[in-house]
Amino acid sequence: YDPNLNPLWEYELPSAWYGHHWSLQYADVNGDGQDELLAGGTLFDAEGNLIWQHDRDAEVMSIDGGQHYDAVAVGRFAGDRTVDPVAFLLAGSAGVYVVDALTGKTRAVHLIGHAQGRHVGRLRADLPGKQVLTVTRWGSYGILTLFSGHGDRLWTIQPDHIGQGSRPVWWGERETQLIWTNTTGPVQALYDGYGRKVKDLPALRELWGERMKRDVQTNVLRFGTDPTEHLCLTVDGVLYAFGPSAQ
Repeated sequence: YDPNLNPLWEYELPSAWYGHHWSLQYADVNGDGQDELLAGGTLFDAEGNLIWQHDRDAEVMSIDGGQHYDAVAVGRFAGDRTVDPVAFLLAGSAGVYVVDALTGKTRAVHLIGHAQGRHVGRLRADLPGKQVLTVTRWGSYGILTLFSGHGDRLWTIQPDHIGQGSRPVWWGERETQLIWTNTTGPVQALYDGYGRKVKDLPALRELWGERMKRDVQTNVLRFGTDPTEHLCLTVDGVLYAFGPSAQ
């Protein structure tokens, strides 16, 4: 749609369907200064022309619990001109497909259960580029898996058994981000890019209490021009923001 909500183009995807809003992402994939649209396993240019279809789309559609793309991440994650740009296609029970974002050809497939959510961050100083944190849902909720920008599987942990959530955050004076596990009260903590718990968050755990996940909203926010990222919980209509200590 244009700014006046007049339709510009439409396209009916050949795949049976795709998943959540995470499965749509705009990015300048080919470096021409204009964004392309990655919709599930299909890449379009700005005019709605099909650039590529995932080369293993038929495989995804044939796997029980696959048959859709729940989330995607596309960008120059590897920090390597010979590899970038890279696309991660999270295809439910079909797994995580690491794809050449210029062609749609699969480079690697990782089975992590039902792959559904993802975040991109700078979590490791010893690796080039960025890393992709994925979430497993259905069957084995709560598994977090970290991939390098090249698409290598680095590690897997399971802080709790809830699923969606947990995200990178800039916390204090650090070269890299930490992972805030934020899906339940007991799991409130910060993990580093090696999957190690480095800071417990008892104040957040106490505030969460015995509430269900649906009763607490989580977010990472900055206020004004301050670059500090705050861990935020909304409980009973009140927003609570937590920042790093001055020490």
